[in-house]
Amino acid sequence: MIGKSRPGSVIRDGNPPAERFPWLEGLKTTQEFHSEILVGIDVCCVKALSRFIPIRVELREKYALVPFRDGSFLYFLKKILERAVVNMLEIRVPATSANMGPGFDCLGVALNLYNCFHIEECEDGLYIDGCEETYKNENNLVFASMQKCFEKIGYKHRGKGLRISFRSDIPMSRGLGSSAACILGGVLAANEIGKGKLSKNEILEIASEIEGHPDNIAPALFGGMTVSIKDGNQVYYEKINLPQGLKFCAIIPDFKLSTKDSRAVLPDNIPYRDGVYNVGRVSLLIAALSNGNFDLLKLACKDRLHEVYRSSLISNYNEIVEECNRLNSLCVFLSGAGPTIMAVLKGEDVTFRKRMEAYLLKLGNKWIIKELKSDTDGASVKIIRQNKLPR
Repeated sequence: MIGKSRPGSVIRDGNPPAERFPWLEGLKTTQEFHSEILVGIDVCCVKALSRFIPIRVELREKYALVPFRDGSFLYFLKKILERAVVNMLEIRVPATSANMGPGFDCLGVALNLYNCFHIEECEDGLYIDGCEETYKNENNLVFASMQKCFEKIGYKHRGKGLRISFRSDIPMSRGLGSSAACILGGVLAANEIGKGKLSKNEILEIASEIEGHPDNIAPALFGGMTVSIKDGNQVYYEKINLPQGLKFCAIIPDFKLSTKDSRAVLPDNIPYRDGVYNVGRVSLLIAALSNGNFDLLKLACKDRLHEVYRSSLISNYNEIVEECNRLNSLCVFLSGAGPTIMAVLKGEDVTFRKRMEAYLLKLGNKWIIKELKSDTDGASVKIIRQNKLPR
């Protein structure tokens, strides 16, 4: 008989001996204890009122089990199950549209378009799939962000490997927060694997430090529309209540524009009057959205800090903006660093997309349109248990 214990040594009045085995802490009853250690393990069985645990012969031989006393068998079984039941993380991060006209590097909104990452630890090596071959290495943004977070929380990942699988619906280098999604996904995964127990504010700061600015990270993490700033090493944010009845029409070209190239065209200095212009517009934009005054959005979304410079990098930018205005969009702005152009519409507008698609066919580049809504929940982390024991 394996794992036989003295009466009362493992099960005492229906409760596991949490005071003697700290890893049992939090399990209130024998039944909860059994279900916890046996999740996904159909080759073991625990008899609630017995004082031993039978285990299949081939498993006993595989793991060289020997009799233990005083409940130590359960501790050894727990160590086996740590390897046998692997937690895969499923992390979903929404796309984001930053700047929103005059809110350069501070405003952003989360959208219901997502990147999903499945991440788990393995014995060794780095295995990445679901992305271009160029990114299947240690320079991968998800992996690199995980390593930086591991350093922050003091988690020793040496001697272990990682499997990272991508399902990416956010187009890369289009101004929809694909890099922020990868960075945030990596930080969330590292925190979960390393049991860092970081708060959301700490996750915001780490991810923003990697990204360089928080305008995409904040809405991706918290959902909805946010305003965020950095003051020294500290990141501050506040959510803005978006009114009901809005939708976002992303006009996405078939060409890329890197943030690096898009920032390179910005001037080192701006006229004082342009700064004043943007301060007024971004204040009006937040007030108009908070009060549901859609009539002011077109005026409030005007910008002089970045769009006037970046528009030269985007074919037919001015013509598309004019057409959006002609088709009665509430406002239109460059999404992030571009090249995606974002039109904001009333929810009941059902003609804009079809008419805009007809117009885009006349242009040289290929453009697609995605009608999106604001994601109000932000990034999510789900743990999927996987049974690795032989059957």
